[in-house]
Amino acid sequence: MAPRRRRQQGKRPGGSLGWEERLRVQRDAETVQSVEALLAAPELDVTQLRKIAAARGLANNRLRARVWPLLLGIDIDAFSYDQYDELARMDHADTPTLKADIARSLWSFTDGWSDEARQEKRDALMRLLNAVVNYSAGDVRYYQGLHDIASVLLLTVGERLAFPLLHRLSTSHLRDCTRPTLEPVAELLQLQVPILDMADRQLARLLEGMQLPCYFALSWYITWFSHDVRSLGELARLFDLFLSAHPMMPLYVGAACMAAAREELICVEDVSLMHQALVNLRVGKYMTTDELIRRALALYAKARPKQVLRRRGLRPQFTTAPDAFKKGGCWEVPEAPLPRPNGIPLRTLNWGKWCLKGMGGLVPGGVKVYAALSLSGLVVLSAYFVTRIMDHQMSELQEQAWDDMFVSN
Repeated sequence: MAPRRRRQQGKRPGGSLGWEERLRVQRDAETVQSVEALLAAPELDVTQLRKIAAARGLANNRLRARVWPLLLGIDIDAFSYDQYDELARMDHADTPTLKADIARSLWSFTDGWSDEARQEKRDALMRLLNAVVNYSAGDVRYYQGLHDIASVLLLTVGERLAFPLLHRLSTSHLRDCTRPTLEPVAELLQLQVPILDMADRQLARLLEGMQLPCYFALSWYITWFSHDVRSLGELARLFDLFLSAHPMMPLYVGAACMAAAREELICVEDVSLMHQALVNLRVGKYMTTDELIRRALALYAKARPKQVLRRRGLRPQFTTAPDAFKKGGCWEVPEAPLPRPNGIPLRTLNWGKWCLKGMGGLVPGGVKVYAALSLSGLVVLSAYFVTRIMDHQMSELQEQAWDDMFVSN
């Protein structure tokens, strides 16, 4: 008697759906129903909308086109597009860098596209980024990595809707990145290991002992993992989270990914090999995107940004992301770090001093090295998104922590 073949997960012979696919379809339908009910309510509950987008994800791009603006507090009907075409044609200080970046962009998610179709989308990307930079009249600077985030917005919701979304992000979640220098980002990245410490103390101590340069996390933060996720669907799922959550959430996702890879990382003893291993970490290698998000949210509930600063006695001097606050249910950032009379300046952490090292040594002032690292494209170093049910029952304590995560800062 011939041995019975094991059926593959997913679709069954004859085109019927396997159990995992049926669960995904059912879960997506429930998500759509829940979101539609919120959108139809007389008064929008933005907090509940953020919870659904972060924890469950938005089921499709049509829903994202409706919900993403609400997560950022954007009234699309009130947003003026009168100047868009004019702003999109104007040059600015960062135009040469932007042109070079766009010329080599949009390869990751356009397999099978014709050269003409890809170039058409690149032209739209150029218009979008020009309009965003020019709209702020010099207050928002382009940085290498912004075009990656812009590409995902463009491919997910289209050019016109991507414009107000990217403009809003450039003055909120991504504000540290769009300032004149990358000094705020370099300072912020020094919180990556302290956040990891709350998930895996042994691994965090290993990295601190190595005095590892913090730039392994650069692309995670400034591109929202656009270089580390192979599927546009999975990347859109991460964007559901990042648009809903605290501006530092990419660092929590990074910490969750590092903790998941601990068996490989804990054995690395050489600093350069450790940097290479971290830069090459791939989201989705160790768990599904939903599971990674679930762990990142749990880590955030355990150690929020201000708690991390207080626990370490640290005082930011440039980055404003740790001081993000909610206004009208949406995230805002202050123009300057909140005053803290006591504490160690964040930029003076011993292992963080590596951030000021360029190709040859310490660069006086540090500003030049940030620009050089940006212009040299340092960021380059760095098919389905739901395969299993994620709605496990939580204890009352976990449920309360989950609610507090979205209601309070």
